[in-house]
Order: sequence, then structure tokens, then C-alpha cells
Amino acid sequence: MGNKEVSSVLITGANAGIGRELARQLGAREDISRVYLGCRDRSRGRAALDGLAAEAGRDVFELLIIDVADVHSVRSAVAALVDQNPTRTHLIRVPEHKPRCSGAAAGAQDGRLRDQRARVGW
Repeated sequence: MGNKEVSSVLITGANAGIGRELARQLGAREDISRVYLGCRDRSRGRAALDGLAAEAGRDVFELLIIDVADVHSVRSAVAALVDQNPTRTHLIRVPEHKPRCSGAAAGAQDGRLRDQRARVGW
């Protein structure tokens, strides 16, 4: 990551795919002291945490239940994170991969997504 100030990260979508691989790589780094695995499903998140801890050989992973599409879930997760780690934690949001719709529905969905991203500053 190149920044010595970064010692803890929150990765959404950390139980599978790119998010899990990113968590594995960051968890292996000595300069990272905590990797929060942001997952919607507790059992899948726990399985990922157990597997990552075994692979990394380090106890740096912690499960944080969060659904980024649900504002109440995000607020709850942020409150829990602040309680556990009052120092700065960097967020890495891994977008969920979903098959695209076809035809007019796809255009409508894409338009809504662009509007949402503009409002939150992506």
C-alpha cells in the first residue's frame, strides 16, 4: 500500500473472490495489524476468516457484518468498527459482481447506478 500510516483495513466482499484474495495478501503483510472482513453473511464470513487465518498464519483478521446496500447495516458496522479501533481504518470496497440485465432494464439500472455513484462521490 506504500503508506506507513496504514495499519488496518476494512474490505467489503471479503469472503470470496477479489475481496478474499486482497484480504489474504494484506493479512500476510507485517505492516498490517488488522484486516476487517466486511461480509453480509456471518457463516460465510466466519468460514473466510478461519481459512484466511490458517493461510496467513497470523491472527489479524476480524469479521465485521455489513451490507453496503443497507444504510442501517453500514451505520451499525461503522459504530462497531469505531468501538473496536478508534484509529484510522482504510476502506477497500470490492463491488459485487452480478450478471447484467439486457435491453431497456439494463439502461435503467445503469442510470440509477451512475446517479448513486455521483451522489456519494465515486
